[in-house]
Amino acid sequence: MTTGLLLRPISIVPSGKLSLVSDTDGPEVSSLTNSRKLRRFLDHDLGPWLLVFLLLAWQIYVAGFDATADGGTLVRFGARRPNFGFPQPTWRLLCSTFLHGGWIHLLSNALLIIFWGGKLCRLLGNVAFLGVFLVAGFWGSLISDIYGPEAIAIGASGGTSGLLLAVLTMALLNPSRERWDGEAGSWLRSSLAVVALNLVFVSGLTGGSHLQLDHWAHTGGAIAGAFLGSMACLDREGRNRALWFGVLSLVLAAVGVVSARGSSPLG
Repeated sequence: MTTGLLLRPISIVPSGKLSLVSDTDGPEVSSLTNSRKLRRFLDHDLGPWLLVFLLLAWQIYVAGFDATADGGTLVRFGARRPNFGFPQPTWRLLCSTFLHGGWIHLLSNALLIIFWGGKLCRLLGNVAFLGVFLVAGFWGSLISDIYGPEAIAIGASGGTSGLLLAVLTMALLNPSRERWDGEAGSWLRSSLAVVALNLVFVSGLTGGSHLQLDHWAHTGGAIAGAFLGSMACLDREGRNRALWFGVLSLVLAAVGVVSARGSSPLG
């Protein structure tokens, strides 16, 4: 006579407690893994997508659907003018990073934000991603404002260069970090390839072309991003204290440089 009871295999976990193991654990574990992946995407990848949406919406608002505006309009909405009209209002150093010269300029930065910004989100979180982007973008504008060409300067290249170098630095200095998911080597190679491509591009545009690439903004943002990436490597997994100390240090240093140049940090 059967009792109707279903006996399930028993295993002993390291804690010494008994655990029931079911033959159906495979699909359940798979479903749980997929759920965690979805939650991870929602928790760690929304920042770059929201930033790209903001950049697209703002560009259309300022320049229309062709994404191209005249110099006067760009200056009115925050474009920088390095080496003339100096010292210019400090707010332009940040607002200019949200303006672009056309769809190609905007989409190239958007791709870097989505891919490298997305990876930085998975490594450090959304708030840290935004902190790195804004601080690197500001320092890119600041260095450009000191050394850049005498032309209207716009674009998020300082911020995207910061994201790129932050990921590159972390892949180089801390490849064993758990959230790399074993991909540190591929991200290092990809980041180096993008850096090399930018160097070739800069050389091509500055070798007699009528176009001007603000490589000082790229350089300033890259240096800030590399510094913040190295600071993040000092943190334990899931904690960003050293990173935020680095962010605060760069903010205070920027205030000092802006003040020394004769402009108020607040205006």
